[in-house]
Amino acid sequence: RPSRHQSQTMETEDQARLGDVTAWDSIPRAVLVKCFSFLTHKELTQLLTVSRNFSLAAENDGLWKALTRRKPEGESSYFSDLRSPNYKKLYQELACLRLHTYRVVDQQSDLYASSTDHKSQSIANVLRANPSFWSSKGADAEKPETLIFGLVSPVTIVTSVSLKPYRAAYQWGQPIYAPRAMRISLGYTRDEFVWSSDVFPVLNEDREQTFHIAPRIVGGKFLRLELLGRYQTQREDDLYYICLEKIGVKGCPLGVLKEQPYLS
Repeated sequence: RPSRHQSQTMETEDQARLGDVTAWDSIPRAVLVKCFSFLTHKELTQLLTVSRNFSLAAENDGLWKALTRRKPEGESSYFSDLRSPNYKKLYQELACLRLHTYRVVDQQSDLYASSTDHKSQSIANVLRANPSFWSSKGADAEKPETLIFGLVSPVTIVTSVSLKPYRAAYQWGQPIYAPRAMRISLGYTRDEFVWSSDVFPVLNEDREQTFHIAPRIVGGKFLRLELLGRYQTQREDDLYYICLEKIGVKGCPLGVLKEQPYLS
């Protein structure tokens, strides 16, 4: 049982806490909304339990509009003109978009590679589970390569692309043949691509590397990967190659968005 002195101390601390809450509640809601607009979604969620005033300010639709239209860090462009009758719901659906994804390459479509070193090393290999790979022809270190994949729907939203560079364990030194960088493009025909990402650096490591597009919303029928630069020469001919063991494309066909009413 606490002593009288301890009880008085606890009562004083409780009053101080109550005083703090009263102080927070006295902040004009418009000021809170402006301050909250600079926070991340995670930070904003953590503040909701501070006070009722904070919770009410966090329901402001203008705040969620600002969060939805905010340009992701490191990106040069973003869909800043998204419109919705409920921006909080739209933001939540955007956040969930990456979680509800599927493999969206149409394996029956005509795949394209700008070069192939041998017919047994075709681009179709990167979509298969068996341990095989695609290889470009040998070239100088700066020569790019282009890969094109058809997607499963006439309009498919793509949320991420992953690739795994190939390690040639049968060659001296077990070299890895990654590209130095990659650019992702989407379009509705094989000849016209309406959106392109920034250039993503690729590490020369034989592990799966994932490059996220979400929460940006971009879609199309065809996906183009531009592989830029080369790390590794082949000992036999001293030419540079790009070899990939696996490519994965995740997203969702437009029809799936019927479950996301504000996003659709």
